[in-house]
Amino acid sequence: LFYEIYASYQYIFVFQVFTFPSASRQPISVPSVFVNDLLKKFDPLSLFQIPLRLPQQSAVIEIFAGERMLKIRRHKMRKHKRRKRYDRDYFKYQKYHRQKKAKAENLFRNRMHKMLEDYKAFDPEKYIKDIIACAKQNVTKDVSPSGRRKYPHWSTLITLEELYGLPPTDYIVKKAGLAGDEDREKIRQLKKEYDEKYRGFLNRTSCSLEKQVNKEKQEYLQKAKIQEKETVDSNINLEKNTDKVDSAENSDNVKS
Repeated sequence: LFYEIYASYQYIFVFQVFTFPSASRQPISVPSVFVNDLLKKFDPLSLFQIPLRLPQQSAVIEIFAGERMLKIRRHKMRKHKRRKRYDRDYFKYQKYHRQKKAKAENLFRNRMHKMLEDYKAFDPEKYIKDIIACAKQNVTKDVSPSGRRKYPHWSTLITLEELYGLPPTDYIVKKAGLAGDEDREKIRQLKKEYDEKYRGFLNRTSCSLEKQVNKEKQEYLQKAKIQEKETVDSNINLEKNTDKVDSAENSDNVKS
């Protein structure tokens, strides 16, 4: 491009003849042809020209990943601070890890010592005797027919006085809270009155349901009986018709 511009200027200024001013002055004009050529060489085509806009005129684009960008930024800052803290307290962290490993090793050693003590105190003869006694034990005694184990009732293991923390000199009469014959009859009568007064609707509904069920059963039985009678009658009619047809055929055969 530079060489082309230089050649065009050389073409303009070399071949143009300059003279001194005289009486007959020629009008001087801009060489339009050459300027247009230069402009064409300087300016690109209009198709390839990009329009220039001010920043205020450009549309504002909303960033949808704003929250995500904040999270990434926060994560980076935390990582940076963590690395700075680790570099600053490097020896403190090393000391903490050494103490942690020493503590774990001490716990492991203590556990191994306890296991060794158990191994030393192990008596094989006693172990075999316990196994034989366990094998001789009758397991079906404390098991119900369904296979579930029977657990004893608390009354067989502890007394009522011990349960309430009473001294051994005290005694609780077990039948003291039971009602007598007269009181039992009164309680039964009161219970009956309560049921009739407050639970009568339950009995009424149950009775009505029973009546409805019985009625439906009777209707079903009656229908079944009627169907049986109809089937029996139809079978009898079929037998009669077949007998008539057979007798007619036999009479025809005899005549022939």
